[in-house]
Formats: sequence, C-alpha cells, structure tokens
Amino acid sequence: MGKKENIPLIDSHVHLGGYRGIENLMGLCREAGIEKINIACVAGTPGRGLAGNAAALLAKSLHPEKIYVFGGLHYRADRTDTPE
Repeated sequence: MGKKENIPLIDSHVHLGGYRGIENLMGLCREAGIEKINIACVAGTPGRGLAGNAAALLAKSLHPEKIYVFGGLHYRADRTDTPE
C-alpha cells in the first residue's frame, strides 16, 4: 500500500447552496487539498431551492475535471402515489 500522501482526497457528498457558491466551494477544496468532489443535489422544492440541479451542472461545466454530480430527483415527500 502506498503512502498516505499519494492518496487523493475526494469528497463524495457535498451540497452546493446555489450558483453563487461555486467559486467559494472550489476555494475551500483548494485550501483543504481536496482534488475532486461530488455535488449531491436534493429534489427541487421552494423551501430547498428550485435550481439545485442547474447550479450543480453549471459547476460541473466550469470545473469538469474536478466535479461530479448526483442530480436530485422529483418525488413526493408525503409518500402519496402520483402519476409521475
């Protein structure tokens, strides 16, 4: 097994607070030595932000070599059946 210094740091569960936080997030990653991140989105709701997937995809397009995205899917929080 290699030395600890040779193991890349990858954060697989990061939430992005919106498109305005992209460069701040990238700065934090640089400071912490994190080489890659995965942005985990939540389903778009008025209370949690409707543009989570869009902001994450923008971040991915700006930093394609460093960012992965798990998009948030629409679902009913009250667990009732819907046509969707």
